[in-house]
Amino acid sequence: MKFHTIRRLIIEIPVLYLASLIVLFPQLSTAQNLTSDSGYEIIDPTINAGGNDDQSSTTSAYKLLESIGDTFNDERFESTNYKIGVGIGYTFMANVPTISYFETSDATMESVCGESGCYNRARFELGTENNPSDALYLIEITNDNWATTKYVDGSTHLPVTSKDINDYLTQSSWETGVWSGANIIGLIPNTEYKIRARALNGDFTESSAGPDATTTTVVPYIYLDINVAGETWAQEDPPHELELGDIGPTVTTSSSYIWVDIGTNAVSGATVNVRDEYEGLYNPITTALIDSLDENLATESDGYGLRINTSKWLPATGDPGYVREDPSFYNPAGSDWVGGMTNTPAVFMCTIDNSGEDCDTGTGTPVLGGRGAAWVKAKSTEDQSSGYYIDSVTFTAIGTW
Repeated sequence: MKFHTIRRLIIEIPVLYLASLIVLFPQLSTAQNLTSDSGYEIIDPTINAGGNDDQSSTTSAYKLLESIGDTFNDERFESTNYKIGVGIGYTFMANVPTISYFETSDATMESVCGESGCYNRARFELGTENNPSDALYLIEITNDNWATTKYVDGSTHLPVTSKDINDYLTQSSWETGVWSGANIIGLIPNTEYKIRARALNGDFTESSAGPDATTTTVVPYIYLDINVAGETWAQEDPPHELELGDIGPTVTTSSSYIWVDIGTNAVSGATVNVRDEYEGLYNPITTALIDSLDENLATESDGYGLRINTSKWLPATGDPGYVREDPSFYNPAGSDWVGGMTNTPAVFMCTIDNSGEDCDTGTGTPVLGGRGAAWVKAKSTEDQSSGYYIDSVTFTAIGTW
C-alpha cells in the first residue's frame, strides 16, 4: 500500500477496524480515503498487482488479504524439471532460447574444417523461441559440465571468463559473418563442450539459461594414400609398383598414374612432399644413372621426372579447399616438362583456398577428399641393353596447425 498521512502516524494495530476485509484487485486501483474513529486518515490508497498474503488474528475474528510489493514483483516457483514465474515483471522477460544446432564433425562441419571435422572450432545456431529479431543473446560455454562457466566473446568468438553488454548479439550476428562457417573458435582438441543461451530484450528482461547442447571436438588429423592406376582411380594395396617399359630416345610416359589422396583439418593446410632414393633412374648392374631434373624432355637427350595431370583434381568445389601443384611439377609450356626429384623432400602438391593459385602463391587451408595424379616420364639416348633401371619414390604429408 502507499500511505499518505495528514499527521504523525505510528501504526501498531492489535485490532483491525475493517472487519473481515478481503481486497483482491487484478490491477493498480485508487480507492476513496480511509478514516478511523481515532482521527487517522489514509489518503488515496492504492492496491497493485503484486503478490498477496493472507493475515488474520489469533482469534480468527479478523482477516486481511493485503497487497505486497510493486508492479515488478517477481516470484518464481520451480522444481527440477519445471519453473513458473509470477508477477508483471516476469511477463516482460525474454523467452528462454534454445540451441538448435551445435556440431564439430558432421558433414556440414567437415566442409568447414576439413577431413574428420573441427579440432579447435564449432558452429551453433539459435532457437529464438519467438523472441523478436532485435533480441540479444549471450552464449555460455563449459568443458567441465558447468563446474565452471565461460562466455563466447561477441567480438573474437573465443571462450572468455567475463562478460559485458558487447557479448550479447542478435541471432543474425551470431550466425553470420564468422570464420568459414564456424562461430566458436579457440577450443581444445578431443574435448566435450556444452553451450546454452540467455536472451535479453531490454533492461531487466534477461531470461534464464536455456537447455544446453553438447558436442565434442576431434583431434588434429591428416591422411595420405598412394595408389597406382590408369585413367580412373582405383584402390591398390601396397607395395606400389609402376613399370615404364622400354626407355629410348623418345619420351616414354607411364600408362598408369601415381594417384595421391590427401585430407586434413589443419587450419593452414598441408603439403605433399616427394623425394627419391637415387635422384634419378639407377642401373644396379652398370651403375648408370638417368638424372632427375626440372627440364623439357622433348629437347633433352636424357631425363626423368614427374608431371602432374591438372585435369584430375578433386575436390572440384573447394569445400573447404583445393589440391593444387607445385609449379616445378607442372609447366604449361609443354606436355613433356617434368619436375626433378632428389633425396631431399620437395613440395609436390598442396592444399590451398584458391583454385587459380599454386603452392608458391596460394594460402594453405584444410581439405576434404583431396586428390591429384601424376605421370612418370623418362628418356635416354644411351644403350639400355645391359640391365634395367630402378628408383624408389617416397611421398610424405605435412600439416600446418
